[in-house]
Amino acid sequence: MAVWSFLTSDAGQRLIQNLIAIGALLLAVRGVRNWNRERRDLRRAELAEKTLATAYRAKDAFRFVRSPAAWGGEGSTRKREEVESKTLSEALDRAFTPIERLNKMSEVFDDLRSLHYSLAAAFGPKAAEPLDAFLTAHNEIIFAAHSQMRAVWRGHPVTDASVARTERDEDIIWEGGGRD
Repeated sequence: MAVWSFLTSDAGQRLIQNLIAIGALLLAVRGVRNWNRERRDLRRAELAEKTLATAYRAKDAFRFVRSPAAWGGEGSTRKREEVESKTLSEALDRAFTPIERLNKMSEVFDDLRSLHYSLAAAFGPKAAEPLDAFLTAHNEIIFAAHSQMRAVWRGHPVTDASVARTERDEDIIWEGGGRD
């Protein structure tokens, strides 16, 4: 009876109102936390989906870049030296072709670089490591193409070392090489 009389008194009514307010506040805080968690998880899922789609685009870009098929005029965006003969220009253009192809696909690789940092921020540095393989392959193709261009420009004599270097560079650049 004493409890009932207290609950029906003004002080009891204020206590009940305060408890209801505290309960509502706790439910609101819990709801906001759940909403934030759902938003974070949704952003992470969208980032993972975008990363996967970009990785597939990069895979296709590498197929294009590393295709040994040559198209007319490829390599022609290379800056030429005045002293180049026609034969030398054609050889340098062929060696420059993978770089030109990578430049055409630069948006894909720019997206990969951007996603690399987004993944590291959202999931931790380990999550971004698989993208390093794409970026490393991109750089290796450029370095190998430059190496071939230097060899063409210098007119290296054919030696076992130069043949091995050329084969290594071609394996990196062209599909069907040893690193596919």
